[in-house]
Amino acid sequence: MTNFYQQNQNVGFQQNAGGDINQSGSQINSHDIYGIQDKAQLIEELRTLKTELAKAVETEVLDAEIFVDSDYQVTKAIQQIEKESPDKKGVMNHLKNAKSFLEGVTSVGAIVKAIDQISLLVMNLL
Repeated sequence: MTNFYQQNQNVGFQQNAGGDINQSGSQINSHDIYGIQDKAQLIEELRTLKTELAKAVETEVLDAEIFVDSDYQVTKAIQQIEKESPDKKGVMNHLKNAKSFLEGVTSVGAIVKAIDQISLLVMNLL
């Protein structure tokens, strides 16, 4: 068995192979978004996604410009969901756009996966 020298390494953001456990700094976040059953919970999940995006830029694993673009799209999705009669296609487009900004950044793969999962929820809830 090979031992790896890991002393003094600084890891900003990690995820497990399944993508459901994220480590940002010393905090590990794991939750099942499939328990979401209404618009309010969906909006809360999108706000959590915005928080994760902010953490990624704070830990310098995500470029600030990509953050601004993707965060804006998530904000627009939230605004659309908050409407009395949300436009499902509009929400999906905003999430697709947010995902497209992030897809080339391997260190935020869990966030991209979360956007995919949230998109499935949008299809069922709106």
